[in-house]
Amino acid sequence: PVRVACEELKAADLRKILSESEGSILRQYERSFLAFGIEAVFEEEALDRIAELAASEGTGARGLLTVCERLLRDFKFELPGSGVTSLRVDTTLIERPDERLAALRDSGQDEQARVLRRAAGEFIARQGQAGGLDLRFAPEALDLLVEMAVARQQPMRELCAELFKDYEFGLRLVSAPPAGTPLILPRAAVEAPDK
Repeated sequence: PVRVACEELKAADLRKILSESEGSILRQYERSFLAFGIEAVFEEEALDRIAELAASEGTGARGLLTVCERLLRDFKFELPGSGVTSLRVDTTLIERPDERLAALRDSGQDEQARVLRRAAGEFIARQGQAGGLDLRFAPEALDLLVEMAVARQQPMRELCAELFKDYEFGLRLVSAPPAGTPLILPRAAVEAPDK
């Protein structure tokens, strides 16, 4: 039953709330992204623009949540698990979020492929070391392993352990090549590991 007359919050007020308040929506987004291994960094100009957009909503501090949710909703749902490890929120993201999301997805896939390739290389190197060999995958074999891991949504080490479970025993039958010469596993070794 109590009514209080308040002055309308200006963009400067909203900017202060956004960056200085204890339960800032900004900190909530940073923690939310960080939970998925993504470091979100908000640039000062972007914060100013978010405050301006929120002020135009005319709903006070609630406008901050409305604007942030509209801008970052798709990022929250699509970036986790995509390989993206950082998100820079700048004025370009605010003005063209769809373009930035597409670019991040592409870069995330590239990063994910690099991580998967490295994991496959480490796995087979350990297998080779157990048999006294310098064992490596050919690039086309790595490409196939990455495709398989992504299609199955399976961790690379798990996929390699499944495919090459008998290699530990089979490698004992292989005579070691001259010192310093790696043994390269071709695509066929991934397609038919039992052979």
